[in-house]
Amino acid sequence: MLTSLSINNFKAFGKEVGARLSPITLIYGPNSGGKSSLIQSLLLMRQSLSTKRSSENILDFNGEFVDLGDYRSTVFKHETDRDISIGFSYDAETLSHQGVKVLPNPSAGREVSFDFALERRSRRSGTDAVCSLKAGSMQQDQSGKRNGPTLRVEFENAWSLARNRKLVFSRDRGLHHFSLVNKNGLEDLVDYVFHYFGTELVDIERQLVSSRTSKGGANSQLSNEERKRTLISLLRNSVLRSNDYLPSTLISSHLDREDANDDAITQAILAERYGFRLDLFSKFSSEVRHVLQNLSYVGPFRRPAQRLEVMRVKAVDGVGAEGENFHAFINESEQNLPRVNEALEELEIPYELRLTVPKDPNFPSTIIFLRYYDKRRNIEVYPSDIGFGIGQVLPIITEGLLSSGKTICVEQPELHLHPRLQAAFADVVIETACERDVGRRNQWIIESHSELLVLRLLRRIKEGRMRASDVQILFVDPNVEEHSYVFELNIDEKGRFLVPWPGGFFDEQQDEIFG
Repeated sequence: MLTSLSINNFKAFGKEVGARLSPITLIYGPNSGGKSSLIQSLLLMRQSLSTKRSSENILDFNGEFVDLGDYRSTVFKHETDRDISIGFSYDAETLSHQGVKVLPNPSAGREVSFDFALERRSRRSGTDAVCSLKAGSMQQDQSGKRNGPTLRVEFENAWSLARNRKLVFSRDRGLHHFSLVNKNGLEDLVDYVFHYFGTELVDIERQLVSSRTSKGGANSQLSNEERKRTLISLLRNSVLRSNDYLPSTLISSHLDREDANDDAITQAILAERYGFRLDLFSKFSSEVRHVLQNLSYVGPFRRPAQRLEVMRVKAVDGVGAEGENFHAFINESEQNLPRVNEALEELEIPYELRLTVPKDPNFPSTIIFLRYYDKRRNIEVYPSDIGFGIGQVLPIITEGLLSSGKTICVEQPELHLHPRLQAAFADVVIETACERDVGRRNQWIIESHSELLVLRLLRRIKEGRMRASDVQILFVDPNVEEHSYVFELNIDEKGRFLVPWPGGFFDEQQDEIFG
């Protein structure tokens, strides 16, 4: 689960803004203020990680989840000399409940940030403007409980820095390399390694082949200080290999030189064995990758359902950005359809969804007949006969009910929806976000204009059905020093706002009554 988000120089945000994220986060604000940009920043990272160009560490501005044009159209005020920053923190303990291999001390918070700058690479066809990863970091925040050392790591793309740092390594075009830039924090990193991997390091040393040719002592025991000095040295002079957008495996710099001494050879062997055996950076990479891959998105316009639906892909893990796969998602398991229909009944929607996959050999197996049974009139009707409202919200409900451990980003769930259903939809969000099984809980990040949605959440907090900390209300104001700003509207346990609601929003009813 994501616990915070920060962006800088991204679209309407010209200064760094940050906000806490909760299991249920609602984003409000005027049109064209930057609400969607908060979601788009996460989708951009998700999209860049999954693209074929991820091995080049390049932001993918146009893809499955979001279309932002290019660097110029995305950076604040189109000023390409600015760096775009996107950062977020996440709960690694949730990942461990989902079976993901995480770094030690998952109860501590994790924080990662990426800075991107415009890089121009000359090619025969001209100059190609790309955006490459410049730095990243991971931090463990002990939140007052110091049950382990704090870890902070920073990386930078090493392609352009290799010559300056006199590093020589295999230039595999399918891989990129990173180097550590936070030299002052190396001791913190080493303390973390020895705290959690100290026993394994000793075991690794015992497996070392003879490496000190002239000084003897090939199998001599290193002191803890020697171990730390060796580890700091190899971290400072080694690079991290990547083929999936994030630093992963530690490799040493090239040592086939005449001046390579015994200590250097020892460090090279330790670098290889520490890097491959400890798997420290690959676990970090795995954590971040799972966080981003668990993002799903349902956009502001859901595609109207057809009388005959075609399953476009063999397997789906979500309804799709336009809800185009919601019927195929339901068809993945026999238990899915009853659960969706149970939710329709709880929402007092008088229809029962029915899916039929024809077994007639004259019909392809990718065809699904989609119908609704009208309980009031005891007849079957097609999706086009029931209006747009239910068809617009049904993919979102399906995504929430049938997903597990996802961060679900949604825009305008109230589109074409009756006010009563807008409030009832909030109960579906609460049910899936407050699941007893931690590994199954979904997180919701919803951009909306619905007043009833937030009122229902406040009511449930007051009734004690959920905690105030489970909800975060964000208000995006586009009129703060020529750039947008994010305000957190905190709530107490009685379902009341602790700060006044920003003026000019949700004031229409009062204005119309009193003029």
